Amino acid sequence: KNITDYSLILQFLFLIKILFLQLINNFIIFYICPVTININMRKLTRITLFALAIGAMITATSCKKDEKTEPTTTTTTSKKVLLAGSTSKSWEISKILMGGVDQTSEVEACNIDDILRFFNDGAYQEDEGTLKCHPEDPQIYSQGTWNFSSNETIINTIVDNEAQSNTILELTASSLKISFDDDGTNVEIHLTVK
Repeated sequence: KNITDYSLILQFLFLIKILFLQLINNFIIFYICPVTININMRKLTRITLFALAIGAMITATSCKKDEKTEPTTTTTTSKKVLLAGSTSKSWEISKILMGGVDQTSEVEACNIDDILRFFNDGAYQEDEGTLKCHPEDPQIYSQGTWNFSSNETIINTIVDNEAQSNTILELTASSLKISFDDDGTNVEIHLTVK
């Protein structure tokens, strides 16, 4: 049973209590003290009807709350959808740490604006972004594939026959933080949705 069932039961019992007290009151008035109490019968009937109407309204409103509703379920977005969207998702670098030291300002602007694009079908692209380091470079300069491993805690990319494993530090709908080892130096890249 849910809370609204108990609420309805309590309201019903309250209504029964009011009617019982009204009946006792009527019994006392009409049978025990008929001589000493002069009461207007219409007034008593109106009070009883008013109490019944209030009880009926309370019960009727309780029934509306009691309608069956589907249980709410919390849907969690899969890591695949967080990373690649329903078809694709583009990520732009916001910070680069090497050995725990912020190196973002040391990276050329034409590299920091590069876009990493993950496709839901497992395809992967690296895009030059707005600024190109060499105007003759193609806009999409690398293509390959990606997949998860280690219970979706690692993103593996294969680009130009080179494999790289990136440990996921954070993955939300708008933030991706990954780390990897580069010749003994821990590199951490923070990305935001483009």
